[in-house]
Amino acid sequence: MSRHGYDDDDDDDDDFDIVDADGWNQYDSYAMRRAPQQPSIHMTQQMTTKVAPAYDGRTSFFAFEDAIDDWCDITELEPEKRGPALQNRLEGEAQQYKRLLDREMLRDPNDGVNYFKRFLRPHFIKGAQNVFLYRFMQFMKYNGGTMDIQKWMTRFQLTGNRLIESWMDLLPDPLTTSPEAILYVQRQRQDHEADQAEGAQVAAATPGTDPHVNVPWTDDHSLVAFRQLNENRRQQQRLAFPLGDNLLALILVSLAGLTQDQRNTLTSIMTHHGRTLDQYNVQELRDLFLEMFCTTKTAVDNPMMQPSGIGQRRSFLIRRSRPLLGRR
Repeated sequence: MSRHGYDDDDDDDDDFDIVDADGWNQYDSYAMRRAPQQPSIHMTQQMTTKVAPAYDGRTSFFAFEDAIDDWCDITELEPEKRGPALQNRLEGEAQQYKRLLDREMLRDPNDGVNYFKRFLRPHFIKGAQNVFLYRFMQFMKYNGGTMDIQKWMTRFQLTGNRLIESWMDLLPDPLTTSPEAILYVQRQRQDHEADQAEGAQVAAATPGTDPHVNVPWTDDHSLVAFRQLNENRRQQQRLAFPLGDNLLALILVSLAGLTQDQRNTLTSIMTHHGRTLDQYNVQELRDLFLEMFCTTKTAVDNPMMQPSGIGQRRSFLIRRSRPLLGRR
């Protein structure tokens, strides 16, 4: 069995990793503790344009979702085969969920991959509210400290993107049988039928035009309307995100760890550009930070740059001629 745990390492980009609970059980027998452990399967191992990423249930599910998105961008498989391909790559502890997946929904060319991720997520990730609160806490405490500011800004942006993703996950997916979905589809059908009737009247009233071809309402139209409803709900959820662009920019300034002189310089430059505090945005601040506070990283820009890290030394060849002692 396995349990979900928080990862306290700040350098790890994957939270809620799967942790083996047996490794923490101090009452296991000596033989069980000495038993060889099964090697974990890296999800991108043997991943090609036709082979989906693997998942064994022990690594981060968030990283697995990112690997799926990357694979969908490069795969040569037809859309209706991507869901079954992902199903066949479930291994180890995740293999037991193969039989629970709906084959028809996996073969859906438009929603098969999304259905695969939605189905597995509750089995490997805590509730959406816990994920959002954890990521919100992580985002608000992610200060610059002694980290290089360019590296910190990149990680700060990634942490913010993950926070927005967890906020979007708070929105439950509606069912096709929900009252909201049924009402929206009915309205779309009424509008469609009204457009068809109006087109027929215009064609009949205009001499010399071809007769209007009536397009009946089908299940495909209902499916398109249902997907449009989901898209509208997601847009509304994104607009309802509690941290606006200006507040994110102010949080960026407060967590960057700037000195008093750097803050004064930043305020002066933004005032010179005609920007007040309520007009700050993250992208403009990022560009300004790169220009003001980031040092050069290459020897081409800075020939005097010394390599960072411990144990990195430079080798020199000295060619100099001088007489040996006792000889001329």
